Amino acid sequence: MAMYITLFSASYSRYSDARPDATRLISLDEAFAGVDENNIRDMFDLLKTGLAEL
Repeated sequence: MAMYITLFSASYSRYSDARPDATRLISLDEAFAGVDENNIRDMFDLLKTGLAEL
C-alpha cells in the first residue's frame, strides 16, 4: 500500500497544478492484484477524498 500512496500523492500534486477545466483521469490496470479488500477500500477512499479537494 505504501507504493500506491506515493503514486497517488504524485498524481494529486500534478492535478492540483492543472487548469480548472483539465480532465482528471486515473487509469488503474491491475493495480490492486493481490491486495486485500480492506486495503482496496481504503485506497479508493483516499482517491475520492484527494480528488474531491481539487
